[in-house]
Amino acid sequence: MTEKFDLYIVDDDPKIIEVMLSMLAPYELKIKTFTDPIEALKQLTDTPARVVFLDYNMPTLNGKNFIIRMSERYLFQYCTTFLVTAQQFDQMNIDLLHTLGFSKVIQKPFTEKDLIGAISEVVGVMKKKKMSA
Repeated sequence: MTEKFDLYIVDDDPKIIEVMLSMLAPYELKIKTFTDPIEALKQLTDTPARVVFLDYNMPTLNGKNFIIRMSERYLFQYCTTFLVTAQQFDQMNIDLLHTLGFSKVIQKPFTEKDLIGAISEVVGVMKKKKMSA
């Protein structure tokens, strides 16, 4: 049986992934990370996640083309995708991104509250890991 993940993080910058992981560490989530968007798309096709945080500006496959490929594979029925970007978009472009399939645009720099809020929209109340004594 293939392992199911709650969350995929796709960003070509390992430092951003590290920051996101540290913010999400206190919560009970199964997370898989990718610096290669093509590998992430293959994995997502085989094993959908409930939530995907996707960087917009990546060299081999940008966020817009990634989400178009997700749509071609009918992956939106399995997961919710949030765009994470430092790029500023006007309202018309944000509307276009929503039309493509992004549920929300999360601006960098982001906070733990931004990430948890987005995940909570999909999975409900987030549980924190129990601290061992």
